[in-house]
Amino acid sequence: MTISKKRCALLVSAVIVTAVYAGYFLVCASPSGPIEAAEVGPQPAGSIAPFEEALTFARLGAAGGSETLLLVTGEAEDAVVGIDLAPLLDGQAGDAFDAIRRLGRPALVELARNPAGMARRYGFEQLMPAAQGEDHIAFGTNFADHGEEVNNEGVFAFPKFARPTAALGAFGVDAEAGLFDYEVELCMRFDRDIRSIGDFDAALKGVFLCGDFTDRAALLRNLPDEDQLSGLGFSDAKSGQGRMPTGPYLVVPEDWRRFVAEEAIATVRNGTPMQSSSGAEMILDFRQMAGFVLEAGDAARWVFEGRPVPLTADGVIREGTVLLSGTPAGILFRPPTEREIGCGAVAYVCLAGFLSVASPRDYVIERAIERDLESRRFLQPGDRVEHSSSRLGRIAIAMIAAPRE
Repeated sequence: MTISKKRCALLVSAVIVTAVYAGYFLVCASPSGPIEAAEVGPQPAGSIAPFEEALTFARLGAAGGSETLLLVTGEAEDAVVGIDLAPLLDGQAGDAFDAIRRLGRPALVELARNPAGMARRYGFEQLMPAAQGEDHIAFGTNFADHGEEVNNEGVFAFPKFARPTAALGAFGVDAEAGLFDYEVELCMRFDRDIRSIGDFDAALKGVFLCGDFTDRAALLRNLPDEDQLSGLGFSDAKSGQGRMPTGPYLVVPEDWRRFVAEEAIATVRNGTPMQSSSGAEMILDFRQMAGFVLEAGDAARWVFEGRPVPLTADGVIREGTVLLSGTPAGILFRPPTEREIGCGAVAYVCLAGFLSVASPRDYVIERAIERDLESRRFLQPGDRVEHSSSRLGRIAIAMIAAPRE
């Protein structure tokens, strides 16, 4: 019996297609390996910084929306112990930087040592965010171990648009459509506009603890095809209400470099330690971060809500703008692996006529999002995220269900 050339070609094609599909299912249909957790060190035991090394302040909310400034002298159970500085500031609420300029650091150190009956206890729930404003500048993969876990070696920056919220609170997550993740960060703000490195060196600097909540689904869909170190896509994923909780304290060190390097930060999710590191592990310190921003100027190279935006208007780090340090390893997000990318490309070629996505890249991203939504390993309603530090206080946020639109 002879087989025609046409039938032979069809048979060969069928064998090849069968082999391709068999290879796909053998290599791709089996689940990926488990995501490796970061190696988590000890959690910091929090305390107030020694007065000679740093002064600790807190903003206290009061009835009617008013506030006052506290010089923090200690902690007691679920309360902060501090001195209301309003009587010493002509009855004004003031700011930590105002207090240092007007009263002088030595006088404040002496007052903290010898409060002369002026210290009172205040509930942590009364304390307000350590920063204000909505335009801030965040850095990514500024801790080498975090860069390794997300396959992104190199530091980048992006604008973050979020009004800081208090250390105790709740954050709404939509676990059916979003992949919400946490980060713990060190943050810094200044007593003046920073137009040059000279301004940075001359400025009073306040250090505080920050949290950062990210929708990784939004991030994946907005990342550029190439040059992920551009920071594009991050502003949309990390901006918005509740995505920037802060610790209760603004700490003004005598030696900011030493203070930041020695500061330990950590994250616990539902009682399980997830992150632990220190400022010494940062690749760029805050002075280098400021230099990065000043060099970028006001070029609108980033995108937020579909419009081009700069890191900072006029190339100036405005008073009140916060620099966020980036986070150590231990977050929930992992980008698609090379295997997933390759398998996704094969699947797209084989199934292109049946898919609604426009490219192999989109197919891989949507499959990764679908996989992570099904796993429910990202933040869920009922979760509790706690960020802690050695001398900057703590943040405790309960996850609640976000209202569906």
